[in-house]
Amino acid sequence: MSIAGMHLPKTALFIAFAVVTTTGKAVSHKPSCPHIELPKGNTWMLTVFGEEYCGRNHGHNTYHGNQKNPIWGTVCFDIKPLNDKVKSFVFNSSTLHAIDFFSNAGCHGDHLGHSTGSMVKDVVSQKGQTMSSFHITPDFSL
Repeated sequence: MSIAGMHLPKTALFIAFAVVTTTGKAVSHKPSCPHIELPKGNTWMLTVFGEEYCGRNHGHNTYHGNQKNPIWGTVCFDIKPLNDKVKSFVFNSSTLHAIDFFSNAGCHGDHLGHSTGSMVKDVVSQKGQTMSSFHITPDFSL
């Protein structure tokens, strides 16, 4: 047997055919969240989306800052109006900043996650969808 000029034993063809027919449908791939450039003069930016894969049909909000001074301390941001509906996000940082996510406003409640530097989340977990606030701190480990 041959496929596209390749000669395969009958067992190999059967195995490949069985995989295709047992799935029942073609596999589709959703595009991942796009890279979002930082606005000029900003050192970090977080964009949250009310839809998976950074879709904008259910709203989105962008938060950004230009704090370049390493003495700058932690600042808390409440996520509005997507409270309890964050489905995906993009965090972009030109310098290493740490971000922490919380379930309640005012950076209270469950600590949902942490990242140092840029991070993209195409699909947020069920618990992560309760994200209501975040705080940014510079990474002093450099």
